[in-house]
Amino acid sequence: MANMGFQFHATKSEIIEVVKKSQNLFDLYMFSIKLFPEFEYFLISKNEFAEKLSFLNDSDMIFLSVSKPDIIPKEYYDFVRSNKESLVFQFGKQNDNFLTESSIGTLADDNEALKKWKKIINDFKKTMLKGAWIYNDLTDTKAFYKNHYYTETAQKLYKEGAEIRQFVGGSTLYHLIQD
Repeated sequence: MANMGFQFHATKSEIIEVVKKSQNLFDLYMFSIKLFPEFEYFLISKNEFAEKLSFLNDSDMIFLSVSKPDIIPKEYYDFVRSNKESLVFQFGKQNDNFLTESSIGTLADDNEALKKWKKIINDFKKTMLKGAWIYNDLTDTKAFYKNHYYTETAQKLYKEGAEIRQFVGGSTLYHLIQD
């Protein structure tokens, strides 16, 4: 089983654009997932992308799959287990004041899927900037992390005053400057 993925800072619209290009390039199946208040998903074909964009914008994650599942479970954890060959984009939170990390990853075994997922991940990384200062407010420490990825839009939000946060809680803030 492969375990590939990474965390990064990007806006939801930027991630959705990567998903759209990937779906078209590889003729993939896409599931848009909402976790709250109840688990909900939509299978979205590339022909339906524009009409389902509002659901995509409200979703928490997107699964890309090489093949359409025969059975689609009604519970989130069952859905994840039955779609382990998928490439999963998990959206960070965003508003005018902050942007949290997003992630992309897979636990796939299938070689056909893995080749596609590697290409999508590597192509996405090539569009990003790298390197950020990470500050921990509780301990008043900082370190430069050369392998942190983010988009130019995320850097622009940072420069406009938005806090750039880690994915889950904590007191770590990212400063999206490369020196």
